Amino acid sequence: MVTILTKHRAHYFGEIVNNKMIYSNAGVVAGVIWNDIANCRKNIIRSQYVILPDHMHGIILYKEISTLFELNSNNQIISISNLIGAYKSAVKKHCNNFNIELSWHTGFHEQTIKSNWELETKIKYINNNIINWSK
Repeated sequence: MVTILTKHRAHYFGEIVNNKMIYSNAGVVAGVIWNDIANCRKNIIRSQYVILPDHMHGIILYKEISTLFELNSNNQIISISNLIGAYKSAVKKHCNNFNIELSWHTGFHEQTIKSNWELETKIKYINNNIINWSK
């Protein structure tokens, strides 16, 4: 699971009202591009994700356990860091093209999921994140 933060935890992605996320334009862009990850990478299955006002959580699953990376056209490894960097760059580029304000926090947080139980726990966490936002 990855967690990606906005700079200074600014609420670029929208707001939560009555336990529902109301997406800003930046939030919509972030969601559309996250949904496209699996279409761009042959070894990746995009799973659950949630976008909150100042950060997002997402689960990325690999199709083959033995291959935790793939190669680009220059035979360079595409790591999770490369993938998240490309995601953040694409979101920022699209936001810039439409004059939508967005700044990312440097880096991201990564948690390796090692079992089905852990995966189920993370999916529950993601699914309940908006409801738990105000708690």
